[in-house]
Amino acid sequence: MSVGGGCGAAGVPRAVPAPGASKVELRRSCRHLLDRDPLTKSDPRAVLLLRAQGQWVQVDRTEVVGSCLHPVFSKVFTLDYCFEEAQRLRFEVFDSHGPGLGCPEEDFLGGMECTLGQIVAQKKVTRPLMLKVGRHAGKSTMTVTAEDISTNNGYVELSFRGQQLDNKDVFSKSDPFLELYRVNEDRSEQLVYRTEVVKNNLSPVWQPFQVSLSSLCRCEETRPLKGLVWDHDSGGKHDFIGEFTTTFAEMQRAFAQGQARWECVNAKCKQRRRPAGTRAGSRMPGRPGGGRGGLEHQLQQEKHWNRKGGRLPPGVSDTPKLPMEAQSSQHRGDGHLQGEQKTYSRPCGSGWSFHL
Repeated sequence: MSVGGGCGAAGVPRAVPAPGASKVELRRSCRHLLDRDPLTKSDPRAVLLLRAQGQWVQVDRTEVVGSCLHPVFSKVFTLDYCFEEAQRLRFEVFDSHGPGLGCPEEDFLGGMECTLGQIVAQKKVTRPLMLKVGRHAGKSTMTVTAEDISTNNGYVELSFRGQQLDNKDVFSKSDPFLELYRVNEDRSEQLVYRTEVVKNNLSPVWQPFQVSLSSLCRCEETRPLKGLVWDHDSGGKHDFIGEFTTTFAEMQRAFAQGQARWECVNAKCKQRRRPAGTRAGSRMPGRPGGGRGGLEHQLQQEKHWNRKGGRLPPGVSDTPKLPMEAQSSQHRGDGHLQGEQKTYSRPCGSGWSFHL
């Protein structure tokens, strides 16, 4: 694969800030939402609106978090922040009952208003949610955090797949999904991405996704990352399958040879027939499975190295010792990993971009 004119690994153009503006990412979470469902809990979805020419215009909306009154939304809102403009924002939360938005069955759970400048200045804003009639929506609150990503436009495309994950269901197989977290300086964990649920499958393949390097690790490649794997429950009480830890630097070194493996462990399960596991890349030809479970993780990185002279990524000698050896692979654009060589390509402009 090759990179052209600011396009990402999947061919999606990367947004460029308007002149005089900076690029900002907004994340949202809610607490104590109203419960509008009689038998289960609300299925909240957040919507972002921007005040333009005297009216509210929808900018973006999040995914639906099923049966949850304290949702942490994975979808990131990306906006251009203009310091000299008063950019009025409104966040609304709905109890979703279908794939669309605004259908008659949608229940309004509350909204809050502020300016983009207030969020950027405070970095974190928490406000009570208000109903349209002007009264509080119970104890409901929304927290919005902002992160400036203008200084680095690098991004990565990640894709994960599991192998022989633990089965948490009695009459069927687990419905696994993956959450990827960034560990902050205060040891708190920031959700980076949540995958879709793969039904009735112990070896799931999740859809690839793109995240900025700022979102993933704040451009600090040794910052710890944590992955949590859950068995989805429609009632909101998901069963924990296992977790793994890594860093973006470790991912790069491992993928310099095409594969890596991380064990996905549930510390509470001291005795098990086979441990859940996490691995990156495809199974090496001729390697026995050994009965070990795992998550396979493919990394396609579109990162621009701004160092003088355009230095290449770390070599094979820096590859960490992982449970399975690394094997280099070249992505041929057909959704499969084929070949046994790594490719480095020079993008337009300065710096290096490499693809594994």
